[in-house]
Amino acid sequence: VASGFFDLKFGKIIASIHCDLNLLCTEMETKMKLIRKMLTTALLFMVIALSFPYSASAGGSGYVLIEASDNRVIYESNAHQKLPMASTTKVMTAIIAIENAPLEMIVTVPEICTRVEGSSMYLRAGDRLSIRDLLYGLMLSSGNDAALTLAYTIAGSVENFTVLMNEKARQLGANDTHFQNPHGLHDNAHYTTAYDLALICSYAMKNEIFAEIVSTVDKRVNFV
Repeated sequence: VASGFFDLKFGKIIASIHCDLNLLCTEMETKMKLIRKMLTTALLFMVIALSFPYSASAGGSGYVLIEASDNRVIYESNAHQKLPMASTTKVMTAIIAIENAPLEMIVTVPEICTRVEGSSMYLRAGDRLSIRDLLYGLMLSSGNDAALTLAYTIAGSVENFTVLMNEKARQLGANDTHFQNPHGLHDNAHYTTAYDLALICSYAMKNEIFAEIVSTVDKRVNFV
């Protein structure tokens, strides 16, 4: 399970990745309810999780505490160990979308984007909605279908979109991260580290649009 923690009051970010060989996470709805509860307090606690089994080679854990203002490391353990990132992938997906597409642009959902497994905002082929609403579905419902729709809309393919994701990771100094898809479904070539995830999350939380989206408790999506 990969998770990111944001402390707005003290300006610190804890990013952690935990891989348990015996764990198959199936608690997405429970975690989303927890997010909504925690968002009512001064502490913004964001957990993005996706259900998938880990192979024996993917075991391990790492975490890091950094000062968000300057990314100074305060405490860490195995912070540079490469691990699966699950749905925390969507933090980068959101940033790429925010920085590369008009938020009010209306897009049509391709049929291929509705076939993806895992968590979903239940898009149907031919649905029309804005980039902004897709971002809410991406971050609040952890929608894999939203992630794919954003990728195809912005870059024309998953492959082209991950090029943008990996370029952004290099720009942020996340040099031990590699994106293979926009949603986080398991792939041996899709990984990050606790330190890199902290850098990505620190950057994302400085974006006002991203911060507004992840601090939203409920959102009604408008289909055209």
